[in-house]
Amino acid sequence: MSASSCGRKKHRLGKVAVAKYAWSRRERLGLLRVRDDVIVLHAMRWPDEIRSPQELLPPPVELTDEEIEGALALMDSMTRDDLEGGVPRRLHRGRRADHRGQARAPRATEASGA
Repeated sequence: MSASSCGRKKHRLGKVAVAKYAWSRRERLGLLRVRDDVIVLHAMRWPDEIRSPQELLPPPVELTDEEIEGALALMDSMTRDDLEGGVPRRLHRGRRADHRGQARAPRATEASGA
């Protein structure tokens, strides 16, 4: 039986599998299920890993009218209505991190200013 036909059969049955996997040096539990032609892993969390949304709320603050007026004035001074011209260019031309966070050397086109 091919993998795709096996996946379709499991999808029709609506079954999932519990799996143990390693992530960030810890063993975790997850659910495996088939969606279309892809096997999807859903991470399961223990109760102590789930935070209350109330913990994420910033503390309430009191703002004066002067602070609000100053913030609005700052936003107005930094707002531009004339976005004419070409494509914005990069201002940082040195070493930069790739998608994994590792530094890489600039490409020849980046180093030359193109």
